[in-house]
Amino acid sequence: MQNKYHAKKCRCSHGCKHDSCMEARRCETLHQLEQAGKIACLAVHPKYVLLEPLQLPWRKEKAVTYTADFAYTLPTGDRVVEDVKSDATRREREYVLKRKLFEARFCRNGDAIFFENVGGNGRLCGM
Repeated sequence: MQNKYHAKKCRCSHGCKHDSCMEARRCETLHQLEQAGKIACLAVHPKYVLLEPLQLPWRKEKAVTYTADFAYTLPTGDRVVEDVKSDATRREREYVLKRKLFEARFCRNGDAIFFENVGGNGRLCGM
């Protein structure tokens, strides 16, 4: 199945489903880095709550969530949240808004480093 940008859904050798083959290749690389001890605590498709659910007298709003492609911990102890994007998908309004909300909630206080990996071959901190 293809999405609107013609990316095909793929599985990596670890059995994880990905929205693109580029994302699946990055998953393979990150698993190799984890096995080599260069990163730890790799999570695939971690979910973050950006805005809590809201109960108003006249309606109930669901929480606003953001699902990243990956999250992992560097040897320095820093937590990296990574999204693999093509140049086209990184400009989508909903993605941009959620990225900004994520950065405001989790990056300002040092809980995470957000890494937008355009092209799927990203390197962070010399990896």
